Amino acid sequence: MHKNSWIILITLVLLGISAFVYFTWPSDYKAPEVRTTGTTVLPDITTAPDDKVVQDSAWAWKYTKLPNGSTVTPDEPSDYLLAFDTTTKVVATTDCGTYIGSFTTDNSSDLSLVAFTQSDTKTCPTDSVEKSYKSALLQTNSYNIDQNELHLVLKDGSLMSFTRQYANK
Repeated sequence: MHKNSWIILITLVLLGISAFVYFTWPSDYKAPEVRTTGTTVLPDITTAPDDKVVQDSAWAWKYTKLPNGSTVTPDEPSDYLLAFDTTTKVVATTDCGTYIGSFTTDNSSDLSLVAFTQSDTKTCPTDSVEKSYKSALLQTNSYNIDQNELHLVLKDGSLMSFTRQYANK
């Protein structure tokens, strides 16, 4: 297969994923309430984490709430996907490329994402927040799941929030 054929194939797959997310995104969606306690930002979580829930699922990044109160958000949440498989593989997709890494978790809420390597690239928009997204993911300390929301608590107390896109169940 020629290089151009691969580029066209990858572009079509990404467009298909974007169309799926666009047409399945709930129109009445409202972000969860987030409260600040000291320097750690935590959502009001009502369900315990379940390793089987986070695995074999894909999540769209909504925002990162920093300890100083500021928020980092992507222009297009569907450009920033985080997908976990049933082993230890995690794939992070951004508006600039796709990165493959691994994760570790246990039966508690501990979660660690390690060593992303870039598997493909595309031209980055000038307003891309990819660097912030990737560096935040590598600082993951623990997670919580509240229905279709994944919350990653980072080592500095920041909170990354994601919405479930699909589960391979």
